[in-house]
Amino acid sequence: MWIFLVLGIAWALKGYIHPNTAPSLQIFISRSQLGNIPGEVMIAIGLIYNGLLFALGILTAGLQKASGEVLPRYGELPVLGTLLGGTDKTGKAGAAPARGPVGRFLRRRQQLVALIICADPETVARHVGRDLKRGVTALHGTGMYTHLEREVLLVVVTVTEMPLLKATVKAADPNAFVVVMPAQEVLGKGFQPLAEE
Repeated sequence: MWIFLVLGIAWALKGYIHPNTAPSLQIFISRSQLGNIPGEVMIAIGLIYNGLLFALGILTAGLQKASGEVLPRYGELPVLGTLLGGTDKTGKAGAAPARGPVGRFLRRRQQLVALIICADPETVARHVGRDLKRGVTALHGTGMYTHLEREVLLVVVTVTEMPLLKATVKAADPNAFVVVMPAQEVLGKGFQPLAEE
């Protein structure tokens, strides 16, 4: 927004001072003319364009913390096979996900570890497996304040799957306690390969 504001001010100042300072508003408006398009129309277009940019910036300011608006929620990106020359075993272009450093960079999303403490771990684990197609591991834990024994569910997901995981856990157990941590690296099926092919 600020870049376009500076550009707009520069455009207006250029029209005002070049080739010399405009003595009146009418001359300033006439200098804004572009070919056969009158200066009034050009100024109106500039105001509308920059106004829309500002409105778009203000209305979408809260989306900068959203996840999943660009990358797909699950799976690989087979279209990259076409873009980067990937082929499957039959030689069909684009049928395989992109390979190599570029493909791994483009496929990789931030990975998160979620610890879920809940009263009904079986139901939560079943819902997570059904809705996210992710494995769940149960770790035994004891609340040191309440001294209640609970199963702590460990789930590894990508950042684009986290909103669905939260919704799934809430639907299965609204009183669940969820701790989300970034994972430095996750190796295995569904994430990066454990060994290079």
